[in-house]
Amino acid sequence: MNLKIFYQNIKKIDKFNPHSFVGKFILQGVWSDIDYWGLDSDLVKIYKHYKNKELPKDIFAGIVSIMTDICGICEKSEIYIDNEYYLKNDDGVIPDLYSRYERLKVLCECIVYKHEFECIDFWYNPKDKFNEIS
Repeated sequence: MNLKIFYQNIKKIDKFNPHSFVGKFILQGVWSDIDYWGLDSDLVKIYKHYKNKELPKDIFAGIVSIMTDICGICEKSEIYIDNEYYLKNDDGVIPDLYSRYERLKVLCECIVYKHEFECIDFWYNPKDKFNEIS
């Protein structure tokens, strides 16, 4: 399983890339949708692969690191959204920063706690939502 993007987003290891989603977020104050969906894709791979298996320590530690770096930012009003790539909801509402945080937080929790992810309806989805989990 190729998790290159996942490992590039873990600040505490040598594979960390300052141009990754987490890198841009913590160093520039930018939520890049394009970079987020790359990380999301790897997180979904992890979710599927380890859904009924024990999560390796390095992956667990990586998820904790990502969550700490992203959700630990107190002043979210200083974060701006770049490279927007999302699906509007049925009412045409554009997802805000908090909808983006929610998706990342819930996906990581589903991986760690083995909760169902497929049935959750998010306001923040990729434009190609129907290819996301299947």
